[in-house]
Amino acid sequence: MITINLLPVREARKKETERKQALVLGGVLAGTFLLIATVHVAITSRISGVKTNIATTQTEIDKLQKVIGDVENFKKDKAEIERKLGVIHQLEANRGGPVHLLDELASRLPEKIWLTSLHEEGGVLTLTGLSIDNETIATYMTRLAQSPYLRNIELDRSELQEGSAVKLNEFTIRCGVVAPPPV
Repeated sequence: MITINLLPVREARKKETERKQALVLGGVLAGTFLLIATVHVAITSRISGVKTNIATTQTEIDKLQKVIGDVENFKKDKAEIERKLGVIHQLEANRGGPVHLLDELASRLPEKIWLTSLHEEGGVLTLTGLSIDNETIATYMTRLAQSPYLRNIELDRSELQEGSAVKLNEFTIRCGVVAPPPV
């Protein structure tokens, strides 16, 4: 009988199988590393793009913050200018008031009456003066009631003051001051 030695064939097959497995394993590892490197490059590229977008957006935000600051300053300036214009318009509207009021008081003043003081506070005018008699005071109050600048004329007090040779009535009249009518 013939005997065949199969050992080297088995070993050769085993070596061939190991070599194929090593090649497959090497190919899988090389493919994995290639895939990892490709994913890494792609993610790094995306990160770089996102960082660029963030920097661009931050620059735009900074510019817009400056614009917002300018707008707020303009609003403050506008409010201040409007407030000043309001004061100017109010002064413009009231500029003739005191002159007309004093003219009314003087033009309606009868003879034998003397004003010694006048004081206006909070829209209330207080007139103090001297008169020959109470009738003259009543005449003056009637004339004041006809003025478009005065309302609610009231006699606060009237007292007889005895001087050296003449007896005079000292009086106080209170009345409301009204804004002048438009011209």
